[in-house]
Amino acid sequence: MVSLKNTCAGFPASFFLLLVFLLFAGLPPVTAVTALAMTVMLTVVVNARAGWLFGAGYLLVWLSYIVLSALQLAPAPYFTGSVLTS
Repeated sequence: MVSLKNTCAGFPASFFLLLVFLLFAGLPPVTAVTALAMTVMLTVVVNARAGWLFGAGYLLVWLSYIVLSALQLAPAPYFTGSVLTS
């Protein structure tokens, strides 16, 4: 039987991996709003440590993507499209 504790740990971990994959696949970094919402939800529902861990982890991944992009070492974007705002 699946416990609530395992669910509260498994869903954010899989969601974190999905967000990291989408970030490196070329989705614009504006989707960080989704990571912020998940961080707030984890802080309220689980505990503050889980929220801080998720938020800090995504921030480090996002910063590494920025650095890799500046050094032109980031993977080529898979999702290419026009920017909706100018």
